[in-house]
Amino acid sequence: MLSHAPNIHGAGTDGLAEDDLFLRRVPSIWVVEGDDGLRPSSQAFNNDPEGGPMSGYLDGLFARLGLERHQVVEGMSGFFVAGLTVGFLVREQQEVRHDPIDPPKHCCDPAHAGVSGSKANKRRARFAKSARWVPGLAPERAPDP
Repeated sequence: MLSHAPNIHGAGTDGLAEDDLFLRRVPSIWVVEGDDGLRPSSQAFNNDPEGGPMSGYLDGLFARLGLERHQVVEGMSGFFVAGLTVGFLVREQQEVRHDPIDPPKHCCDPAHAGVSGSKANKRRARFAKSARWVPGLAPERAPDP
């Protein structure tokens, strides 16, 4: 994915490709009904409660690191994975940085990224409406009664 799109150069992009996906774990308590079905709530796109950036993973690094998307939530019951493009985040005045966790505590930590910047309510609502579920890692629609 990183090779097919132009790189974004400038503050806070690490030269990442515009169409690279930032993958975010979403717990089931942050899944809501939207106009087009289930979607992440805006709460799923907040900065870390301890003051750090929003945490996630760069999909474009997975193949290079021998990782697969399902590993983001492997062993975690009730979690799903949503993605936003790096380009979208940058247009929302966010800084996206590859920030590998070393030593890793989770198999995906070498692909870890942080997204910093203000995440006021309206911006998080735009994130939630723009996020797309990763195929195979989305919540299933509840059957109609």
